[in-house]
Amino acid sequence: MLEYLPGEDSKEWIKDFRQYCKVSRLDPLANTRTRVRIHGLFKTCLKGDAKDWYETSLKNKNWELQNISDNTNLANFGAINGLANNNALHNINANQFKGRALQIRNTVPTDNNAIAIPLVPAHIVFYEDWSIAGRQPTDLASNAPNANAGGNTIAPDLKKELYDVFQDSFEILSDNAKLRGKYKKQEKDFNQGRNKWDQDRKK
Repeated sequence: MLEYLPGEDSKEWIKDFRQYCKVSRLDPLANTRTRVRIHGLFKTCLKGDAKDWYETSLKNKNWELQNISDNTNLANFGAINGLANNNALHNINANQFKGRALQIRNTVPTDNNAIAIPLVPAHIVFYEDWSIAGRQPTDLASNAPNANAGGNTIAPDLKKELYDVFQDSFEILSDNAKLRGKYKKQEKDFNQGRNKWDQDRKK
């Protein structure tokens, strides 16, 4: 079983984990049961700071789409991904979007062709681009895209987006781990030097 420890390249580790799933015949596109199993394996691979990060930052979190508000008149989370065509997106009021989602909404052609760049990616487990919708783990309750409560759309359960946020967050966490390792070595060298100085002084 693969294990991830802070200090490793998170993107490279995800590639290795994906290959492990492939060799183990765990196809994320097969069914929900297989995806749940992959998520379970992923969690068991996290060790040390990586496990702590998951427990405090992601476990039991919902997923806030910071660029999509909750008055889009779309019934649920999947309906955002399932918008029929460019006109369907363009017909949603522009004030329901921010950032890249707003940019795409404002630049799609007014026709019935399929949307070239979906606001929300299909759930394929690996390499899902959530940068358009915006993404933020949150303790806030789920909030449907048609709730009209004056907030952002919040999807229940973070499993769909886990690998995307893992890759981005652990680039930072891995760098921090490397710095901690460097400082620990410096502290060890300092203490060894101080002990030697104390011994020399007592002679």
